Amino acid sequence: MLIIGAAGGVGTFAVQIGKWLGAHLTGVCSTRNVAFVQSIGADRAIDYTLQDFTRSDDQYDVIFDLVGNHPLKAIRRVLRSKGTFVGCGGGGPDKPASQLLSMMVGRLVTSPSTSQKHTGVFAKVNAADLNVLGDLLQFGKIEPALDRSYPLSGVAEALRYVESYHARGKVTIAVA
Repeated sequence: MLIIGAAGGVGTFAVQIGKWLGAHLTGVCSTRNVAFVQSIGADRAIDYTLQDFTRSDDQYDVIFDLVGNHPLKAIRRVLRSKGTFVGCGGGGPDKPASQLLSMMVGRLVTSPSTSQKHTGVFAKVNAADLNVLGDLLQFGKIEPALDRSYPLSGVAEALRYVESYHARGKVTIAVA
């Protein structure tokens, strides 16, 4: 399994849950996060500033993209013929909505014509999934990676930091 954006707020959980499920896991992250991504469970970390994973000979059964900065065509080169691509990124303040829409339409159009599965993630909250996550947290199988905490008066600053795409794990707001 390959997780693009492995050091972010969702990526840190994806790495840990993937390992809990038994995946051999590679995380894509920046230089400063390579050791961190390995410390939370990744078998291997690829520094995107030094290596373009889409140009490697490695192949993956599952690719979970939390960033959305590679064209689907490039991703498909490293996805096994019967692999699954899950897109969950691509928005943000510096990317036009048309780019996200283009990625979503590309997945829909491409998926029926290949043995690869291309899908996206849309959050649906249900009690069963939340109970599993709660158990994983309670029994120490996964743990949140906390980057920074801001006071309630610092919400705007916290949002700017998260939107910089350099948060490592979760950013919290202290309300007390």
